[in-house]
Amino acid sequence: MKPIVFVGHRSNLHDILLVCKDTGRQVVGLLDQYFYGNTNDVCGVPIIGADSMLEDRTFVEDHDFFLTSWWDGNDNLKNPEHSGDNLRKTRIKMLDDLGIKCTNLMHPDCKQLDNTKLGHGIVAMPFSGISHNCVVGDYSVIDWYTYIGHGCKIGRNVIVGARSTLGGDIVVEDNVRIGLSVTITEGHDRQITIHKNAKLWAGAVVFDSIPEDSSYTHNHRVLRRLTA
Repeated sequence: MKPIVFVGHRSNLHDILLVCKDTGRQVVGLLDQYFYGNTNDVCGVPIIGADSMLEDRTFVEDHDFFLTSWWDGNDNLKNPEHSGDNLRKTRIKMLDDLGIKCTNLMHPDCKQLDNTKLGHGIVAMPFSGISHNCVVGDYSVIDWYTYIGHGCKIGRNVIVGARSTLGGDIVVEDNVRIGLSVTITEGHDRQITIHKNAKLWAGAVVFDSIPEDSSYTHNHRVLRRLTA
């Protein structure tokens, strides 16, 4: 297998490095042109250059890549287009435009059942589970102890936080953030969709669809559709 180069700064790479170690993948460096501060390494991973190195076809052919650019911003990055969620989306577009499909990092202790379809650039942490007939989109994160129920469809650039549970047949659209210990119940007689760019913060319990660009916490609102 080719050595991996990370794309984008993230303050804590330890979880990603654990998955690489346990899957026998070698990490040789990190690319980031926006990180102001320690320009030598992040969590022991050397910064070897800027994003522009991805335009070098020889360099690209010799390596696999994984997007580590994170949703959280950096206080040293004053331009909002260069921090957090905006920068992650910018890098996804850059990788798409360059035709680079990042490698998947699926921990051996992530259990996947039959007929699961995975995109690229996905990480699944230890003790997570993906049931049968699921789809997980590019650049999504399945965190520790998370369960994705049967028939769920996860879009691009989605984070499903640690210890969260998605019941069966849930649709999660692109760029959704699901925090720690969120529960999304199974729809049974109706379709539950978490629409794009929504944010569900820690502890939220969801019984119904969530509108686009909305944000909910455990003590903000518990959604339930009332039926006659």
